[in-house]
Amino acid sequence: LRLLIGDTATARADLGQALTETLAFYPAHAELGDIDLAQGDTSTALAEYAQAMELAPQDGVLHYRYARVLGDVGQLPAAERELRRAIEIEPFFAPPYLGLALVLDTRGARAEALSLYRRYLERTYRDDPRIELAQQRIALLTR
Repeated sequence: LRLLIGDTATARADLGQALTETLAFYPAHAELGDIDLAQGDTSTALAEYAQAMELAPQDGVLHYRYARVLGDVGQLPAAERELRRAIEIEPFFAPPYLGLALVLDTRGARAEALSLYRRYLERTYRDDPRIELAQQRIALLTR
């Protein structure tokens, strides 16, 4: 709730307290990583996410979130690995398909990117604002 109302300092303190009580509470590590990333501290954000990943290696959504942080800091090979793992764990969760498609598209792996854009569109919800991006990339890649 503190994050939702914009009270980042208190949210950080609350998350720290939660970790004092249970160091293995991986969602707190992920949230702290998001706070650090928003404040421009990418190295601490990556460390928090790495800790969360170590504690919850079977959480596909967490792999996706970690991949987004890795992509934000330009670590595309690591982001690709995390996105592939997210898809493996949660094959019906749409966002990793789009993320991986964008990474592969950037690398020039057009055929695989095209397949992933299509798989994303098969899984996402109708109101997802990223649908248009996927459709544009498909149109471009199929020309």
